Amino acid sequence: MYAKVKNNELVKFPYSFEELQADNPYTNYGNNIDFVAIFPHTDEAVKHGYELVVVQDDPVPDYNGSTHRIELSAPTFTNGKWVRVWSVVAKTEQELANETEDRANTVRQQRNKLLSESDWTQVADAPVDKNVWSTYRQLLREIPKQRGFPFSVQWPIKP
Repeated sequence: MYAKVKNNELVKFPYSFEELQADNPYTNYGNNIDFVAIFPHTDEAVKHGYELVVVQDDPVPDYNGSTHRIELSAPTFTNGKWVRVWSVVAKTEQELANETEDRANTVRQQRNKLLSESDWTQVADAPVDKNVWSTYRQLLREIPKQRGFPFSVQWPIKP
């Protein structure tokens, strides 16, 4: 990604090729349609007076995705290059509640789909062992009562 800088101060990030064209309407870039085609070397954009810099992202840190999320900082000039740094941030109670609700809804949808797909086993003339299928269907209905629901679910095996 690119950023526009002036006197080593961030002006615009991200900075697109379209913005470069809009800022320089009388410049012909030929058939080039992106920065890399015009500036194959990262320092060429600065040399040509465009005040563009390549922005790199630091490697993603290890974190527990169930309790934390990561965010990228705005670009900063560090050790001779423009970088964005990841921050590990604890999820809020609301974020955790929303994720739990979303996961519970997803599990219930899957459970409902499996119940719907096995409805035919409960009709009077179904050529199956109704007790086995009835037990399977009851286990599906009890999934929300499982310990660890909705993040740890033991799905019953279809007969």
